[in-house]
Amino acid sequence: MVYLYLGQHSIKALGFTKTLLGQYSLAHFAKTHSSAFIENGAFQSVDLIASAIKEALTSAEPQPISDKDICLILPQELFVFGRYIVPSDISDSAIVPFVKDKVRLELKVPLESTHHDYFVKRKGTEATVFFYSIDTEVLKPLQEALQLLQLKIARIIPEESAYYSLFDKTLRADKKEIILFASYNEQHSFAYVYDSLGLLKSECVDLGSDIKPSLKTLVGSLESEGLKVSRLILSGTQAATVRQDLFTKDVGAWTNPLEKIIDTFYKDYLKMLIPTSSENFSILMYDVCFGAFIFTETMREFTLTGKPVVSGSNRRLPKMSVPGSGLLSALREIFNLKTIIIFVLSFILTLGIIFGLSKFNLAQFSLNLPKKGDKVVVSKPTSAPTRKPSPTPSVKREDLKVKVLNGSGTRGKAGEVKTVLQDAGYTDIVTSNAENFDYTATEIQLKKSVSDALSLLQKDLADYVTISDAADLNDEENADVVIIVGSDWE
Repeated sequence: MVYLYLGQHSIKALGFTKTLLGQYSLAHFAKTHSSAFIENGAFQSVDLIASAIKEALTSAEPQPISDKDICLILPQELFVFGRYIVPSDISDSAIVPFVKDKVRLELKVPLESTHHDYFVKRKGTEATVFFYSIDTEVLKPLQEALQLLQLKIARIIPEESAYYSLFDKTLRADKKEIILFASYNEQHSFAYVYDSLGLLKSECVDLGSDIKPSLKTLVGSLESEGLKVSRLILSGTQAATVRQDLFTKDVGAWTNPLEKIIDTFYKDYLKMLIPTSSENFSILMYDVCFGAFIFTETMREFTLTGKPVVSGSNRRLPKMSVPGSGLLSALREIFNLKTIIIFVLSFILTLGIIFGLSKFNLAQFSLNLPKKGDKVVVSKPTSAPTRKPSPTPSVKREDLKVKVLNGSGTRGKAGEVKTVLQDAGYTDIVTSNAENFDYTATEIQLKKSVSDALSLLQKDLADYVTISDAADLNDEENADVVIIVGSDWE
């Protein structure tokens, strides 16, 4: 499969070739063109698009891409988006007419002339329907360009869904969050607004050339709407140049580098890839393609490539529930090469055991069962002393946002504490200096919502400092935990 992103001026291609061992080898290409592929929500020259795609496939590194199946990743501006809340116990048969009515009445979309699809996410007593459609006329120039190259569209994915897939695993089911995803690049930086379930606002926010003031303004604007940003996911080719603590302070939102998120939460997907030695490849450059790969692995039925629904027909809109992937995908998982080999080997081994046992004279073995009249002594089991389970903190180390401030004045002390915390399992940590260096004793500040974290910190830092209690931390603070390191740290 080739994951092909086509933006206003940029094109990215990431080819996945599956090996016999089940891993994927990668081929990649990225380029920004001076001529626009998309203007005013429509594709431009067919020849320009075909030429750019051909160059991407033939000039990919470390080898050309020969696969003909294309997963298209397209900008959100090309899609009509709708998000609707329905009862979680609503039947599948009721969702379809509900979605059709909503789309026709609110979005004014003629379904008969679009490619469309939807999926459902359920949480608690509610279910949220995410609907996408793209006009067949909008897609036509791109289809013509692909036909010239004898390529086939396997599925279409909105870019925002690909980005959401890159941090979806960090979200907690019991916590509502407002998340900003920002892509920081030399030529075009932008952001999307999400909540815990998915895209919240359909607009792609242009951040301009200086993204810090733009992001700070966006964070303030959202807060004025009652949407407090929980955190900012930072990606893009320039993200690696950012200091997490300073960036958090400048934009007013807790900043999570995407690179750390992928290394921590998406190791299973990274293990599926054969590392490439190319100096031109980085996950942050191809984040949208990698996100689309994850999306297709988890949302197999969402394709946006079905034939338009004819008015009055009985054809249902394709349904996508989370996390199910349908009967066909389940069968693919069951009847893969690895499973068949294991089954055959197990069958041969079982036959060997049965054959071996048949050669033994089982009559020579006897069980010393008690005879009639023998006294059977039954020993009474001694009851083991019951142990009271120790209370388990309700918070997890990897869920805590920790800020470490150097209040001792010793150079590098905050970084030293950060390393200790990382070794203990904390993943989201920023460091900085305290307001002064006069702290003789290390102080802990906790939000009331994570007060149970005190016992974790007392245990994890016991070898370095003694902590007896913690002060309350203002709920407006971005961090959940603030550690001010004093001169008593050993």
